Amino acid sequence: MSAPDTIIITGAARGQGAAHAAHLARGGTRVVLTDVLDAEGENTAAVLRASGGDAVYRHLDVTDEESWAELAAELSGAKHRVRALVNNAGILRYSAIADTSLDSWRLHERVNVHGAFLGIRAIAPLLVTGGSIVNVSSTAAVVGSAGYSAYAASKAARIALTPLAAVE
Repeated sequence: MSAPDTIIITGAARGQGAAHAAHLARGGTRVVLTDVLDAEGENTAAVLRASGGDAVYRHLDVTDEESWAELAAELSGAKHRVRALVNNAGILRYSAIADTSLDSWRLHERVNVHGAFLGIRAIAPLLVTGGSIVNVSSTAAVVGSAGYSAYAASKAARIALTPLAAVE
């Protein structure tokens, strides 16, 4: 008996990530929900299991290399066939460019860009042949809107990262 397909979803404790997890779990895929919101993540996974889904929650700070290494080590076992990584985790703090601190700008870079990069680097070697990496971005990356400078720039970088990772 082969291991079930596993899909890792970052930022899956709530919102869009939780919706991705619910959809995939309903389809019979084993989902690994990751986030830094542990209580919400555990609850979301429990709800999915209660409805018949195969879901587990793991704490993951997408900005931390060691967190990614630990998750990759856990999933490299024979009980997992990693089919995909969904880089969904993201952060948005509204502010005009003139009011955006360098710390806020860097936070967007760490979560929205570095997090996706670290995930690709850690998980790509585990993907089965034909596996996928989905980098969730935003229309804000290509359409200007006041108050979105750090978010939009970081999501545009995520868009640029995607075809580069695919080629490699």
